[in-house]
Amino acid sequence: MGLPFSFAHFFGLATEHGPAIAEMYRQNFKPSKYLSEPKVNVALQVLCAETEEDAKRIGASRNLSRVRSVQGIREGVPPIEEALAYEYSPQEWAYLSQMKQSYIDGTPEQVRDKIEALADTYATNDLGIVTICYDFADRVRSYDWWRMCLGWRHHRHGDGGFEMVDEATRVIKELDVVVITQDVPEHGLISGDVGTVVHCYKDDEAYEVEVVAANGHTVALLTLHSSSVRLKQGWEISHVREHGPVLEGARENRELADAYATNDLGIVTICYDFADRVRSYELVADVFGMDKQDD
Repeated sequence: MGLPFSFAHFFGLATEHGPAIAEMYRQNFKPSKYLSEPKVNVALQVLCAETEEDAKRIGASRNLSRVRSVQGIREGVPPIEEALAYEYSPQEWAYLSQMKQSYIDGTPEQVRDKIEALADTYATNDLGIVTICYDFADRVRSYDWWRMCLGWRHHRHGDGGFEMVDEATRVIKELDVVVITQDVPEHGLISGDVGTVVHCYKDDEAYEVEVVAANGHTVALLTLHSSSVRLKQGWEISHVREHGPVLEGARENRELADAYATNDLGIVTICYDFADRVRSYELVADVFGMDKQDD
């Protein structure tokens, strides 16, 4: 018993005994020249899609293929339309219902929760993911959905191989998009704002982060401690908001327009740097929703 142990959780008739079998392996493990301590791997059948309905639709091909395989029919994975139109007998449906208990199908969030729960149940993070479906593109999308939701990414080795890397714990690098995790009031930034790393300081203790507005102008270029930023995750959605300090002067112009009851305003900007003058005009134009045209 001095070897690694892998358990196929997706064989539905045995899944309820899987954790007990893994624990039995651990209890009876004896160190060998190959392995000094027990190592458990669990193989999971996963199908991840944008919606639960899509996951069920795509999974129909795998379900019919599974039923046919136990009947000795080896015709590969059928098209989705054929699988959806198939009428199961009561016996076939009973078998499939039991098998489906071991499948992990659903949205990225549902899949993430189920994978993490099974990892806890088996007390291992060594997981193998299997996805069976008719369309190869659906399989690729499934892998992309669940790996992003778990915070993993593909990492290519120098020898051309790949491994899965935990995106949440990997080292931040230049040009990575990061999320600011603390308010920075002196720059008008709040927790959740997004920036780009333009420089990594020694030992990754701090990062130079540039925050850019939608019009392309730099809102802030600041040094942040590593505890004040984290990598943006693939499943997260960026939120749009107005940046107060940038808009403050432009809002004053709008208030003056209301006070004079007119929209016929002439804007004059005097400063040393011509580039600063141009940026000032562009910010005012953005706030008022005016098109910027060359004179």
